[in-house]
Amino acid sequence: MTRNDRLRILLTSPCNYNASGELLTPPLSLAHLTAAVEAKVPDVEFKVGLATEEELNDYKPHIVGVSAYTATWTHVKDIARRSKARGMGVIVGGPHVSVRSQDLTADMDVGVIGEGEMNFPLLVEKFDDGWKESDLTGIHGLIYKSDETGELTRTPPSAVIKPLDQLPMPRMDLTTTNNDLLCMMSSRGCPFLCTFCATPSHRSVRVFSPEYVVSYIKYHVQKYPTIRIIKFWDDLFTIHRRRLKEIVRALKENNLINGFQYSIATRADHIKPETVELFKEMNVTDVSMGLETGSPTTLEYIKKGYTVDDIRNAVTLLHDAGINTQASFIIGFPEETHTDIEMTYNLIKELPLNLLQVFLLIPYPGTFIWEDAVARGAIELTDDFDWSRLDILASLERPEHVMENGVIVSKRLSREELYGWLKRFRRLVVKKRLLFAFRLIMRDPLRLLHRLKRESEFYLGHIFTEKPVR
Repeated sequence: MTRNDRLRILLTSPCNYNASGELLTPPLSLAHLTAAVEAKVPDVEFKVGLATEEELNDYKPHIVGVSAYTATWTHVKDIARRSKARGMGVIVGGPHVSVRSQDLTADMDVGVIGEGEMNFPLLVEKFDDGWKESDLTGIHGLIYKSDETGELTRTPPSAVIKPLDQLPMPRMDLTTTNNDLLCMMSSRGCPFLCTFCATPSHRSVRVFSPEYVVSYIKYHVQKYPTIRIIKFWDDLFTIHRRRLKEIVRALKENNLINGFQYSIATRADHIKPETVELFKEMNVTDVSMGLETGSPTTLEYIKKGYTVDDIRNAVTLLHDAGINTQASFIIGFPEETHTDIEMTYNLIKELPLNLLQVFLLIPYPGTFIWEDAVARGAIELTDDFDWSRLDILASLERPEHVMENGVIVSKRLSREELYGWLKRFRRLVVKKRLLFAFRLIMRDPLRLLHRLKRESEFYLGHIFTEKPVR
């Protein structure tokens, strides 16, 4: 594709677009990438889209940038193939490239490993109907096919971005569709080492300053006056209690508490009486936690770092404070037995949870669970491996997926047994959701209508339907 006009870049982050709104993360990384390029490269036009045939034909981007998750890798390869067939430059980044860069195909010009805000703008600067190898060798954190050897070549690793405050304000206007909801991340990484978690930056945890967090919210609230809900997508918002106190103080000083609702994610052992008091001061209405299991044995196996009593204490404290508690659980760990799963089921019945999801364990590259599954043949990687089999949402929305195509890593339970458990959990989840909806409509009917509007497909199309197993 020849470039005779303003450089056009199409960014996309393929995902399961049929999933519940509460489970999908807006493409915040693309908003940050866009801002990083605009700060360094003049005269660039951006679009965030789906990279459909129609979009590629109509927009005619010079560069297609794809953020790839493992479960979407098969889709990513298709996007790269269709883009390259039109002569477009193709850059691929995201979690999957960072842990399995060897999966790059001939249709992908460059892979970005790790954070992209520093090296992606350099790639845009060097673009001239493609990239010369001599231009790529000096940019850290890349992988590409060498012109000389034909082999995949890595450049030296790029440094982690520190401090995060140096990043420009992300272009949320390109990614946000709900005009009353603002999503953001106030930190990157998680210091814990759960055996199943694919968070790529465990040992490089960094945070935005409280001042940045407040300026981010204030900027967007002024730009979009309809914003009323601020959702933090951090892996662990409560990573530093002192910082939490400073954020609450700064929000108060800038009149960003009254009239706003905040949603955060944390761990069970971070929920203490003083933490809950800070949540109340901040007007946190929703707290999400990955509780995972009700079995002490499984908690130890996955190195969660807390106990079932910590789970009970956290949920009770939040419930007594009137804060909606959302939780996720996982079944199908390699050593998990029926007794372990029964403990999880009974714990869910016992706890005053408002919303919850129960997933089948998915082994992700870069985790202990993945390495174990590959080593014992539970996963057989081939050139045409269907990576969508690793979509964690599939077992949630369609339990029959487990029977049809799901990846099973359990050593003790059969595919049929796990399918039966997922159906049983699904009935329990529906019951809990209906009770929550009833309480919510009595207390705050407008909020319930808002939730139903945003998630109508999930409520009406997935929860109350079950398809037969073929």
